[in-house]
Amino acid sequence: MPDQDVNTAQCAPQEEETPRFPIRWRWTILVSFTVAAAVLAVSLIILDLERDAWLDSQSAQAAVLVERLGDELKLPMLAGSKVEVDIIVSGFLKKVPAVLGAHVQYAIGEDQHFGNIGADDPLLHAITAENKAVRLPAARLWFTKKIEYAGTEVGTIAVRFSEKTWEELASRLVTRMTLVAVIVIVFASLVAYWIAGRMSKPLEAQAQAAQHVAYGDYSIRLPLAGNDEITDATSQFNNMVAELAHKEEIRDIFGRYLNPKLVAEVFDEGELQTASHRQEVTVLFADMVSFTSFSASTPTEEVVDVLNQHFEVFHRIIDYYGGHVDKYIGDAVMAVFNHPN
Repeated sequence: MPDQDVNTAQCAPQEEETPRFPIRWRWTILVSFTVAAAVLAVSLIILDLERDAWLDSQSAQAAVLVERLGDELKLPMLAGSKVEVDIIVSGFLKKVPAVLGAHVQYAIGEDQHFGNIGADDPLLHAITAENKAVRLPAARLWFTKKIEYAGTEVGTIAVRFSEKTWEELASRLVTRMTLVAVIVIVFASLVAYWIAGRMSKPLEAQAQAAQHVAYGDYSIRLPLAGNDEITDATSQFNNMVAELAHKEEIRDIFGRYLNPKLVAEVFDEGELQTASHRQEVTVLFADMVSFTSFSASTPTEEVVDVLNQHFEVFHRIIDYYGGHVDKYIGDAVMAVFNHPN
């Protein structure tokens, strides 16, 4: 069973690393999406405004045509002459290609249908005509007018106009706006990619420099260019590397005179383990023979040079046998063994 557990642990799948997604591509996608959304919103607004303008223009033209048709139908409708009404409305449909059909309703309740409409059209049941030509509040372009003669209502007419003109206009607008949108999105994406690339280069340089620092190279410095947040981060990175180099230099200096294990604990852990315990240690005191007379008859520079050589030799020997230098006392050295702290 233990062997089986070990094998199971060894065969456990490792966590997959998250795929790298560069900043420049993130910014490019974000800007492209934002520009596309903005262009779409502007296009919808423009289409809505254009449709309102087209409806106003169409309504003005349609009102004039329906008024004229109503004037021509007054007498035939008053006389109840459906044949004459048919001739007038059919001629109107031929003269005005934009008209799809018409509906004539007499005051006595009879009605006639012309063109591309049917009696089952639901809008025909909702016609409420006025004395002037007005547009019905519906999606289709229906215009109605009440027909009166000498103050007597003889019926109503309803004319349906085609939206083909608007569909063609909307198609041209959509085509042009799509072309403009593609050009704007491509241009904005290229600019975003270029700007994001310039922004990411200092970050990539910091990542490479951090890798060098991780390997112990504290001599690397990054160039400073600009006055933005990235430049501030680069400046702080250089300050950090300088502090690490200074710390490493101090560590090397202390390592020449103290036990490396003690130095490592101070610099790596940040504090010493000071728990009380009893331990047998060895303390060594060693000094130079006849140093007093030597120092009195020798120049100071030479005395310092001899002391440095003397202490360096002692330090190496003490360190070799696992001890550390506790202090220097004039020409003497005090060393402790078996107690690095």
